[in-house]
Formats: sequence, structure tokens, C-alpha cells
Amino acid sequence: MRLLRIVALFGLFGLLSGCATEAGLPRPAEVTPDGLGRVDLYGVYAAFAKPEARIDAYQRVHFEPGILRYRPGVRYPRGRRIPHPSPARSVELSRTDEARLWSYFHEVFGREFRARSGFEIADGPGSGTLTVRAHILDLVVRQTGESAGAESRFSRHSPIFTIVLDVRDSVTDEPIARIVDRRGTTASNGLARQVGSALDSSGVRRQMHEWARRLRSHLSRLRG
Repeated sequence: MRLLRIVALFGLFGLLSGCATEAGLPRPAEVTPDGLGRVDLYGVYAAFAKPEARIDAYQRVHFEPGILRYRPGVRYPRGRRIPHPSPARSVELSRTDEARLWSYFHEVFGREFRARSGFEIADGPGSGTLTVRAHILDLVVRQTGESAGAESRFSRHSPIFTIVLDVRDSVTDEPIARIVDRRGTTASNGLARQVGSALDSSGVRRQMHEWARRLRSHLSRLRG
């Protein structure tokens, strides 16, 4: 129920039903179902803000993981061996790699905001605190490579996903701003031993840093 509520709120039914492609997303709405208006923000698919919003009263920000959702369709479940890897086959990340995605979100966003935003980093909700909640949707992870005896070798591909960065008052849960974007990073061409991980950690960190910069810029405008 929580997933359906969030998906309906963001107007992302099309993304989760496979309408999104790796090349782009459907045209964004001018107003979200919860009343945020579309605003211009360079480098992202869509940005939204509460009309005439000012966030001068907020001195702190804290970051929370939200939903992680794979693109619907056939994929190899985590832990299952892939006999003949192919670019057309999507795999699930291990639980460890899913946790790494969220840890990179906390690490990279925290570092960017601590160094350049003027916000203090809070450990949790409270007065004068914004909550930034990240949702990872329509996630696709692919591996290619070849079998090599008892082990397999794979070129490591970075995940491609839609990220929703939802900014709210941490006490009232009132929506204030939002960024939606879909990206992947260039995968390494080299083959590496399979170690139970399809996650391109350096690529993910680079993309998280770009999103952190965009969000910081978006919130800076709202501070005036």
C-alpha cells in the first residue's frame, strides 16, 4: 500500500509499468498531484517546488532511504547463477549491494550538503529540519561476460534507475520540493571476476554526486 500511495502521488505509474526507457522519460506534468509546480533546473528530467516556497526557516537537513523498486519483467533473482550472461538480461542486486546504494546516497549527499549548502546535517526529524527522501524506481542492472570453468567472469555494468528526491518538512511531512531524473553511468569495458556484485560503485558515486549538486542548487534557490 505504501508503494502504491507514493507512486500515485508522484504520478509515476507509467515508469513502474515499463513505459520508461533508458533513453528518456514521458513528458513531466506541470503540477504534481500533491500541488508542486514544475520549475526549471538544469541537468535533470524534472524539478518541482511548492508555489512561492521559501525555506529560510530551515537550518538542517537529514537524508532517508525510500523505496527501491526494480523494473517489472523477467529477471534473474539474487543469488541465482547466470549460465549465459547477455546484455538483455537484468539481474537483481544482492542485499549487500542494495544496502550499498543507500549508503552511497547518505555518504555523497551528506558530504555535498555539509561542505557547500549552509545546512547542518541532522540525525533525524525535528523543528527547522528538511527531510530528503530518495526513491530508486524502475531499476535495471545488467551483466555480460562468459563462463570460465567453475567461476564466471562478467563485465560490470552500472545500474540504471529513476531517482525521486522528495523534500519535505520533517515534522508535518508537507511536500516542499522534488527532483526526478533517470540516469546510468558508463560501464567498464574490462572483464572482472564475479564476486557476487553487479554494482559499479565508482559510477554510482559519481552520479549521486551530480544529483546532490543539483538538489543543493534547487534548494539554494528556495532559500533566496
